[in-house]
Amino acid sequence: MARLSRIEYSEKEKEFLKSNCSMSRQELTDAFNERFGRNLSKGNISAMCKRNK
Repeated sequence: MARLSRIEYSEKEKEFLKSNCSMSRQELTDAFNERFGRNLSKGNISAMCKRNK
């Protein structure tokens, strides 16, 4: 079974997630993808938030 590749986040992206953690995960995902031109899933954003509290 192939391992999934790790998603890299810039410091600006990490700071955005940290400063907007009170948003619902779907709202945060939509805002993140729009702001940074990414196409991450709600699961990707949720996992990042859980890993970094």
